[in-house]
Amino acid sequence: MVSDFAPGNYRFIPAVFQYSSGVAASPGFEIERVCFDKWLPLAEGFARIASYVQAAGRPLTSFCACELRSPAAFTEAGFRPSTSITSRRSQNGDCSTAPPTR
Repeated sequence: MVSDFAPGNYRFIPAVFQYSSGVAASPGFEIERVCFDKWLPLAEGFARIASYVQAAGRPLTSFCACELRSPAAFTEAGFRPSTSITSRRSQNGDCSTAPPTR
């Protein structure tokens, strides 16, 4: 089952809490992959992502995926802090049905 996320102009396949099973751009949009030159602390990385997205003239809700690097595997509880950071996307639209952006 694919879910549409209109505020972000993408669709996704729902999965477990921590992840979606994939994202695809809505018709007329594209997903741009951007990489940092160096790894950043989580909060700093998300702040830079927000700046990049906004400078491109896109809403924060268009941020649909990212790759996190960590020194060890996360437990489900370990994902909660990153979820609180990414939930700030809701300031530009209802993200209650959006996948966590990981």
